[in-house]
Amino acid sequence: MFMRKNKKKEDAIDFSAYKLFAFDIDGTIAKSKMLLDDEMDSLLCGALHKYDVALVSGASYGQMSTQIVSRLSCREQFSRLWLVPVSGSLLYRFIEGTWSCLDSHNFSDEEKKEIMDAFEEVFIDIGYVQPAQHYGDIFEDRDAQITFSALGQQAPISEKMKWNKVSDIRPAITNSLRKKLPLYEVRTGGMTSIDITRKGIDKAFAIKNLSRFSGIAIEDMLYIGDALYPGGNDEAVIKSGVRTFPVKDLSDTKDLLRSILNNTDKREK
Repeated sequence: MFMRKNKKKEDAIDFSAYKLFAFDIDGTIAKSKMLLDDEMDSLLCGALHKYDVALVSGASYGQMSTQIVSRLSCREQFSRLWLVPVSGSLLYRFIEGTWSCLDSHNFSDEEKKEIMDAFEEVFIDIGYVQPAQHYGDIFEDRDAQITFSALGQQAPISEKMKWNKVSDIRPAITNSLRKKLPLYEVRTGGMTSIDITRKGIDKAFAIKNLSRFSGIAIEDMLYIGDALYPGGNDEAVIKSGVRTFPVKDLSDTKDLLRSILNNTDKREK
């Protein structure tokens, strides 16, 4: 049983009740846009030896592959790994030695233009001026998701933190975008981003779709994320009915994974 410090006994979690553990990426198993570290690799691979594991993130498939999958040292366990990029718009499974897309909800060219036009109108409406210093592309077309990053896709974490604390104007931008794009999901992501997908495509959809394709019931899953609070980019997952476990940072996630593995080892003795 795992129990947080200063929590009541009834808050303890028996990990043997779950068949799949779903993880957010940035801030949960890796720092923003940074490669998976060796310790997290070891712990996730340990979990993959016993359980199905899903990565559910607003990141693109390419980013997820580079940042996480390429760093995992247990390729022989990839049949237990599910990739759910761009907030549930895509679903990948490792089949016969390659990653295969089982489901996709990509935008048409017309939809992409509608979204970009809406951003341009909103920026004019609210008088938003983009920072003079930016790092990489401000907008990223992820096929099933358009992502706006105020400082660019490659901004250093220190700069993201500073902007988030001092200059975060995303609430005004998202409120205006939602009025112009009622048929789309508009939500903040990370410290500087806004993600747009088709209506109904969010992390709750991701969990339901994961259940449909994996055959694992939602009540047999546990979702772990660092932004499950109101307005956080993990909050939407709660609508799916999946049990959630909030973490503050990578250290919290590592402690959780150790508890999962220790619990499994004791159960098997």
